[in-house]
Amino acid sequence: MNQPDRTDPRALDRLFAPKSVALVGASATPSSIGDRQYRALLRACPRPELYLVNPRRAEIDGRRVYASLAELPVVPDVAIVLVRAALTFDAVGAAIGLGVPYVIVGSAGFDQAGRDRLRALVSGTGTRLVGPNSEGLVDWTRPIPLTFNAIGAAPPTATGTDEPDPRPRIGIVSHSGALAFAALAGLDARGARVTTVVSTGDEADLDLCDFLEYGATSGGCDVLALTVESLGAVPRFLCSVDVARAAGCQLVALWLGTSAGTRAAVESHTGRATTSARITRAVFDRCGIAVADDLDTLVALAAHRPPTAPGSSGGRRVAVVSAAGGPAILAADHLLAAGFEVPELPASLRSTLDELLPPYAATANPVDVSAQVALGPVAASVVERLMRAAEVDGVLLVGLLGYRDLTTEPWPRVLAESGKPLVVWSYTEPTEANRALLNRSRTGWATTARGAAAVMAAALAPPRHGDTVAPPRRQERRHGRIPVDFPAAAEDLATAGVPVVPTVAVSTPDDAVAAAAGREAVLKSLPDGFGAKTDWGGVVTHVGDAAGIRSAFRRLTAAAAAAGHQPRIVVQPQITGHEVLVGAVNNADGAVLTVVGSGGVLTDLVDDAAFRLAPLSARDSREWVAELAIGRRVLAGFRDLPPCPIDPLAELVARFSRWATGLPTAGWSSIELNPVIVTPARAVAVDIRITS
Repeated sequence: MNQPDRTDPRALDRLFAPKSVALVGASATPSSIGDRQYRALLRACPRPELYLVNPRRAEIDGRRVYASLAELPVVPDVAIVLVRAALTFDAVGAAIGLGVPYVIVGSAGFDQAGRDRLRALVSGTGTRLVGPNSEGLVDWTRPIPLTFNAIGAAPPTATGTDEPDPRPRIGIVSHSGALAFAALAGLDARGARVTTVVSTGDEADLDLCDFLEYGATSGGCDVLALTVESLGAVPRFLCSVDVARAAGCQLVALWLGTSAGTRAAVESHTGRATTSARITRAVFDRCGIAVADDLDTLVALAAHRPPTAPGSSGGRRVAVVSAAGGPAILAADHLLAAGFEVPELPASLRSTLDELLPPYAATANPVDVSAQVALGPVAASVVERLMRAAEVDGVLLVGLLGYRDLTTEPWPRVLAESGKPLVVWSYTEPTEANRALLNRSRTGWATTARGAAAVMAAALAPPRHGDTVAPPRRQERRHGRIPVDFPAAAEDLATAGVPVVPTVAVSTPDDAVAAAAGREAVLKSLPDGFGAKTDWGGVVTHVGDAAGIRSAFRRLTAAAAAAGHQPRIVVQPQITGHEVLVGAVNNADGAVLTVVGSGGVLTDLVDDAAFRLAPLSARDSREWVAELAIGRRVLAGFRDLPPCPIDPLAELVARFSRWATGLPTAGWSSIELNPVIVTPARAVAVDIRITS
């Protein structure tokens, strides 16, 4: 019997298009999950060979029912198990013994020990398992519904023609079965083309990454909509994203368990440890995955997940066009909350709009064309002029598409020829004709302001740089050593190209004076390892003359002795500039996060630290740092500190992130370069702390 290759996503073809299926727990009880799955398989065309298993029945609808899998005359391609949790282990064991390649366990009610037992049963065998607690799967390009869900068992809406279907192929991969098939219903209602739906359940074996890779490759999906409760091993997730990117498949995600209370619910629901919010956010950002925070937004993103528009440069300036003031303000609120700008339009552009509109229309931004103009031809001309304006990166059109008709010219031409992102928020469900027009022109649309802002964010996202998002494999990258103290860390960082302030160890006051070389200096007493210094007086700054340096040396020596430390005095030049925190956080799931925020005394006061998945390229580092509040302060100057170029800081961050990913996976939890001092000439780390 040919068994599935555990490393090749194409092996799952047999799971999605089985020639024979065994249904363990087949039932004739109306509306039971065993009955619903049985009826769905009967409707399949072509119908697989169907074998029913239930020790308490002899037949169903005149079909023979077998007492166990062992009695079957053939080895089925797939066994679906829909029995009580306590009976599932024997059923799975029988499938393994028979050599069944795939088992789908829809049974629920497993605790962690039960999930681990299922995992142990299939480990090292030729049988792959979906679930437990899975609502199954279906690939509508070869329609055999291996699901008891009523939505998934019914074929999606067809185009109604014999012509090739031009709609993008959308796949759904979800930890939650309920959300998977709810997303299917929402997409089908929009007229979208859903080809594959998978409910991964509790993932005792096959998981979200397996089906992500399958959907993007053998599944032929153009877009994959994910509902994610946990990322699992982050490096593996990143590798799966690379597979999808290489296949030209775009990803959108609904992220569940974002709060402390719901993370506990996720772990109770599935038994999988949740990925921390900051790691998940950093991973999605690294991968360019458009993220939704509700189901309607996920549906909107999946149905209209365009590549970055040809005219988009990743800008954030959006013009809002509406025939009503209240919806326009609400749209602007959501755009601003999503990080966009809704800037006042320049006078020259406003004058061109004034030529088209009545005198009582407002053209500042939002552009209120007035109820009299509504969404007629004049509004289309307004949108067209805004799309051509250099001061606008995207346009959000707000209106009642359940009542206003866009199917007459010039709207079809304007929608089809838009060179920049154009997104529609219809605060009523669009008519069938309007929906068809929007879908045909690949115009993103949503029925909520939040959803429209999310679609705009996806459309205006800057192009991703580089071919892959996954870092090098762990065995290739985690080969360094963990420095034991400041001198060792400074040496390692300098070797990696990370600038560290010159530091001279001194043993006498005269040595300290010589090391300062007549310049203003900082004296520190280094503790063993990376312990704190300031709380026991281990740092003296802004020492300017020989007498002051000698006095500081003696004070530090006494303070170290009083704190129980062996005095290890060093001298550094005093550097004044913007103080920035640059750091790294090591996580048990294999991810290393780069951290950037306000440094020095502002670190705890401002609490503006931001996180990105390491390592970072120089280009990604520059773009990220320039977006941050601390980056903007560096560029613009702050209080009495001058404006400084961002490139030295960005280069330091990129090199530090690469160095941090080269450290061993164990033995450290976080690293801080705090502060990194940024001046007009350079960026340099002046202190280092590693926490185990």
